[in-house]
Amino acid sequence: MEMSRNKTGKSDAESITQYTKHIYNEKELDKNLFTPKNKEFERLQFLVTRLKQLGKIKSQETNRLDVSQDKTTIKSIREMLLNIEKQQLKLQKEINKIVDSSEEPTLPLSPLFPTLPQDIKILEKQLHLNF
Repeated sequence: MEMSRNKTGKSDAESITQYTKHIYNEKELDKNLFTPKNKEFERLQFLVTRLKQLGKIKSQETNRLDVSQDKTTIKSIREMLLNIEKQQLKLQKEINKIVDSSEEPTLPLSPLFPTLPQDIKILEKQLHLNF
């Protein structure tokens, strides 16, 4: 295989093609490199992503509450914050359920959300929810 100094889309494509043929012909290509994620892991990723999004939204709403002066607006923001906290709690419980029932070893979620266990207990007390 030879190196080329040309930088065009066509020359790059040719180089990639030559490299791929070389690897394939030399039997250096491990055909099992890619293993798709299982559904459980993928679902867990979606839930954690949504939980992070809600955290950002909660932060935005908290900032709005700090500067709001209108009573109706303040009430609306507080209701929104309460709803966000309820959603966070539901998501966290679902995440915990998946992690607890998983047969595969997983990383603890605490580095992602270091105070989450305490937050959940506080939220449960504040919201008086029975999930």
